Amino acid sequence: MLDLPPSLENCPQSESELENRLGSSAKRVLKVLLGRNLVGTDFQLKLAQDAWVHRRGIQDSAIALGFISQGELLSVLADEWKLPIIDLSKLDIPTSVVGIVPERFARKHLVVSFGRGESLVELAITAPAPDVEDEIQLLTGHRARCSLAMPLDILRVIDSAYDDTPRAGSKRPEPIEC
Repeated sequence: MLDLPPSLENCPQSESELENRLGSSAKRVLKVLLGRNLVGTDFQLKLAQDAWVHRRGIQDSAIALGFISQGELLSVLADEWKLPIIDLSKLDIPTSVVGIVPERFARKHLVVSFGRGESLVELAITAPAPDVEDEIQLLTGHRARCSLAMPLDILRVIDSAYDDTPRAGSKRPEPIEC
């Protein structure tokens, strides 16, 4: 049994509860981590609870808890999903480029635009979601090309482009609905 802080009172306490409350991106990440034996099934609940308490993505919790390094995690996910990796912290992305994707959509789906071409928008995502690419095309009129990035890095870019008050770390991507 895990020692749970008071902030977990309404959080999933079992794997069956977890399955019903975990967001689709988090489920895809956990599936890869479990499938590659990087995290045991006994730790998936601990990962989700850590993400809940610290208001961060499963990826960030896996790194913080020492299950895997950021580089290894991104490499594994990129290999699994056949996506390039983008380090958003090394880019100076103009607000006009970030603004291609409406803020509400960016926060809901945890995606951010970091580049654009004549008929293309470059997106940083945490996990592939075909419906997101289709919606981006409808919203922008541009085809989307996706790269993999860390959830908190995406939130930092969104926060800096849309806010004067940063929220990265205080807004949890794909909430576990506890």
